[in-house]
Amino acid sequence: LGGRRFHPEHLLCNGCSHGVHGETYFEKDLALWCEVCFHERFSPKCEFCNLPIKDRCINALHKTFHPEHFFCCQCGKVFDIGQGFMESDGKAYCEEDFMSLFANPCFGCAKPLLADYVTAVGQKWHRECFGCAECGRILTSDGFFEHDGRAYCERDYHTLSASKCAECGKPVIGRAVRACGKRYHIDHFFCSFCKKVLEVPLGNEASSPGKNRDPGFMTHNGKPYCKPCHTKFYG
Repeated sequence: LGGRRFHPEHLLCNGCSHGVHGETYFEKDLALWCEVCFHERFSPKCEFCNLPIKDRCINALHKTFHPEHFFCCQCGKVFDIGQGFMESDGKAYCEEDFMSLFANPCFGCAKPLLADYVTAVGQKWHRECFGCAECGRILTSDGFFEHDGRAYCERDYHTLSASKCAECGKPVIGRAVRACGKRYHIDHFFCSFCKKVLEVPLGNEASSPGKNRDPGFMTHNGKPYCKPCHTKFYG
């Protein structure tokens, strides 16, 4: 101790004056310290129990902990040495509890959303949870139809949204004929008498004219007719 010599009975702790001859002691600041006084004065304190940390020490959240006192503040699970943790407002959480408390929930399954998710119809979804509200088919964020705030595949959307062919009653998917205040499959828009496929006038949606389609149509009582049949029956 600085080159000085002591009688054994004079080898005393600088803090409590307890004799340390034959016991564990520490030297610091040119003084002797018994184990208790040394740790009380110089060892870091555990944030949880406020007792000195004499052996292994966890440094986290700008604080120090006994390894057994560094745990998830929600579930109490002790973190292993070197194990990662999540932090919020200066508190440590295991990943499961952190996600449960702070992550956005999936609208489909209510479980926490991680990095990869879909935003659609005003909600957030796991990709595997974003499906057609009718048939359950998995959808993509740019490949769905919305009806009444819900997502649908193309076929179910047309079925539910009343976008049906006035002739066959099945969903109209893709291009269609709009005439007489109704919608038709292109090949189902025909003369009400002779059943020839009719061509829509300019300004209506349809495919290019086919060789079997008449150039125009007439109506009577809300029904379409080819020009010859309309002239024959209604002048």
